[in-house]
Amino acid sequence: MAAAEVASFLERSRPGNCGKTREAVAESSAACKRHELGAALLPGRVYMSWRSLAAACVDFCQRCERCRFISISPTYRDCSWYARCEVDNLAQSPHGFRSYAMTAQTTKMK
Repeated sequence: MAAAEVASFLERSRPGNCGKTREAVAESSAACKRHELGAALLPGRVYMSWRSLAAACVDFCQRCERCRFISISPTYRDCSWYARCEVDNLAQSPHGFRSYAMTAQTTKMK
């Protein structure tokens, strides 16, 4: 499922981000149950390309109960997750982010 979701991200993600999140931390499953948004702390090597970052962020989101949207940026070394996002009104600053709504099939796996 993750490979299909990554391919979908690369095809269907939109420029911009869903909003500002706090500094990346090692998110616990409890945080994913309580919070509306967050930023995942991922291994440094995943920030090398859109594909590797999308794969790592999709994988994180699949394990995070409230994650329904992701915004990523290799430039800013960011994988942010959200329970809600206005995908038709994404923030365009700072430049260099892409955002994506996880598919219903993926979110049902949680």
